[in-house]
Amino acid sequence: MASSHIADPKPLADVPSDNATAQQEIAAEMCMMGDQYNHGAGFDVRTYSQSTYSARTNVYEFIPENGRTYHSYKAGSELTAWHILRQAARIYFPMMRFVHLEPFKFNNIKPDLVSSKSKKDWPKDLQHHLWLLTLSNKLYLAPISSPQRVLDIGTGTGIWAIEFATQNPQAEVIGSDLSPIQPLCVPPNCRFEVDDVEDEWSYKQKFDFIHGRLMFSCFNNPAAVIKQAYQALAPGGYLEMQELNFKVHGIDDSIRGTNLEKWATLCAAGGKVLNKDLYCTMKFKQYFIDAGFEDVVETIFRWPSNTWPKRKEDKMLGLYQMTNISDGIHGISAKSFTAGLRWTTQELEVFLASVRQDMKNRAIHAYWPIHVIYGRKPT
Repeated sequence: MASSHIADPKPLADVPSDNATAQQEIAAEMCMMGDQYNHGAGFDVRTYSQSTYSARTNVYEFIPENGRTYHSYKAGSELTAWHILRQAARIYFPMMRFVHLEPFKFNNIKPDLVSSKSKKDWPKDLQHHLWLLTLSNKLYLAPISSPQRVLDIGTGTGIWAIEFATQNPQAEVIGSDLSPIQPLCVPPNCRFEVDDVEDEWSYKQKFDFIHGRLMFSCFNNPAAVIKQAYQALAPGGYLEMQELNFKVHGIDDSIRGTNLEKWATLCAAGGKVLNKDLYCTMKFKQYFIDAGFEDVVETIFRWPSNTWPKRKEDKMLGLYQMTNISDGIHGISAKSFTAGLRWTTQELEVFLASVRQDMKNRAIHAYWPIHVIYGRKPT
């Protein structure tokens, strides 16, 4: 049996707003957020152990392209995704001073899944916070109970795996990724591996829970990956994928004809040339069912393009997503446009400048659907 439902009964269509006071409240909250995370993560490096890697030295080398660097292991296999956003409020509120932003240091980081930047250049963990806001401070929605073995595919810097391991000390947590960019100080029940989930999986023991996030742009064959996850699960185990639907939506006609809409369409077209289906998130639920999962549930949230909604919670989501796209748009677009559509770098930069303006335009009421899909392997 499978089900699908829309989360959040208050539709965004009811609540566009230009409330300047609310914008400033959000900006102030972002200034405070670093302190909240710095002291609230509950991590103690004294309890951590170094993770081990089975990797050749050249795995730690990165390939330069279009002014960015990419993983050398399986180079070229990953097309796009998002990187976290540095100094989010400064993009949206250029006239305001944020004297408290710089001193904050976050315990967790999230990588640019497109380009492998040095740690000093990575934005902080705002994207992870965006997911926590979306999921009511939860790491997952699947109804799991005391899992013993957990796999996080496309783990990035390992922020999800580390937090899950911290919250579930009884579980052995493995994070896998193409790039060995995870921290060396991790909980003793957490380790990382360099691996390509599109290769044949070789795990000898079954997992109770497998998690993936923002992998929609990474797979050549997402259906095959979901089938492999099914095979790697123990009976009764769950797979959960947390994904963005790349097709930009609007609550009204304000999105039509904008450069934002054009960008999303062209980026997907370039991805298709490179054998990447950026619209595959909409098919994930069926992939789960086809693989044999039962009790498949799909919950759909929304990330606004900026702070145009009225509710404070939606404004905050919109601010993070606006910065997510605006600050990382070159990394999101580079391969699709230059390798896929054969644009020059100069053409791309001129076009992206106009897209960034659309992202800050509160008269454009756009949003991205966010899908969380989970299913259970039959017992």
